[in-house]
Amino acid sequence: MKKRFTIWAAFVAFVFLILLTTLAITVVSYFIANRLGMVENIVEEPGLSHLLSFVLILWVSLMLGTFLSLIFSKKMLKNIYELRDAIRQVAAGNFSVQIEENSKFGEINTLLRDFNKMVKDLGSIETLKDDFVTSVSHEIKTPIAAIKGCVELLKEQTLTEEEQKEYISLMDMSVRRLSVLTANILRLSKLDNQEIMLNQKRFALDEQIRQAILLLEHQWSAKDINLNISLEPVHISANKELLMQVWINIIDNAIKFSGSGGEIRINSTQSDGNAYIEVADHGIGMDDDTIKLIFQKFYQGSECRSNQGNGLGLALVKRILELTGGEITVESRPGEGSVFTVALPAA
Repeated sequence: MKKRFTIWAAFVAFVFLILLTTLAITVVSYFIANRLGMVENIVEEPGLSHLLSFVLILWVSLMLGTFLSLIFSKKMLKNIYELRDAIRQVAAGNFSVQIEENSKFGEINTLLRDFNKMVKDLGSIETLKDDFVTSVSHEIKTPIAAIKGCVELLKEQTLTEEEQKEYISLMDMSVRRLSVLTANILRLSKLDNQEIMLNQKRFALDEQIRQAILLLEHQWSAKDINLNISLEPVHISANKELLMQVWINIIDNAIKFSGSGGEIRINSTQSDGNAYIEVADHGIGMDDDTIKLIFQKFYQGSECRSNQGNGLGLALVKRILELTGGEITVESRPGEGSVFTVALPAA
C-alpha cells in the first residue's frame, strides 16, 4: 500500500499544484487589471465588464496551466515512454536492451528493475535455446556421419568378413545412440511441460533398485565391478516407470566412470519420513565447477565424459525428481569418485 500511495500522492500533488497555480494567476491578474482601471475600460456597464474581464483572465490562466501541465507531465512520463520503446525492442527480438533506473519515484524504478531482469532472463533463455539446438544438431550429426561412412565402406567389395562385421557393429552402435538421444529429448521435453507427476502408485523402492541393478548386469559384469548393496525396505508413491529411469541413469553413470575391478556402493535408508538412496563409485570424480553444471542439458564435462553419452541423463534425473518431490545432491573430488544422494518422500 505504501508504494501505491506514493504514486497516488505524487499525482494528486501535481494536479493540485497546477490548479493552485492557475487560480493564483487568475486572481492576481484580475486584481492588477482592476487596480489599473483596465476592467472599466472594456465594457461600459461595470458588472458586465468585471465578468468579462474575469472570464478572459481565467481563460488565459487555464491555457497557461494546460501548457505547464504538458511540460511537467512529459517529464514525469519520460520513464514510461522509455519503457514503451524498450518493450517494442524486446518484441522485435532485442534482448540486450536495458533502461537506466533514474526515476524520482521508487515504484517506477522497481518497475524498470523488474523489466531489466525480465529481459536478462529472456536473453538467457534465448541463449540456452540456441545452445540446445546446437548441441542437438551436433549429437545427431555425429552418429549419422558414422553411419554414412560405414555405408560407403560397405559398398566396397574388397572388405573382409571381419571388417564388414566391425562396420556393421559401428552402425548398430550409432543407431542405438540416435535412438537413445531421440527418446531422451522427447521424454525431457514432455517432463519440462509437466507440472505434476502422473500415474503415481505405491511400490517397494528397494525392490525397484534391485531390478535396475539386474538390468545393468551386462555393464557391471563386463568391467568386473564389485557391488556393495545395502537396501532397507521402504515404500514410496511415484511414477514407477519414470523413477526406474532415475536409478538406471545414476547407476549406469557410476559404472561408466569406474575402472575395471572397481567397487560401487548402493545404500538406501529411511528417516524423518524420507527415503535416502546413495550411489557411490571410486571413478574419475569431478571438480566443483563440473558439479555445478552436470544437471544442465547436454553438459558432458571433460572429453572423457563426452564419449560416454549425450549429456541428457542427469538433466532427466533432476526433472523426474523435481516432479516427484525429491532432490539429488552430489559430492565428488577428482580421482576419488562421486557420491550421488537422492532424497524422496516415503509413502
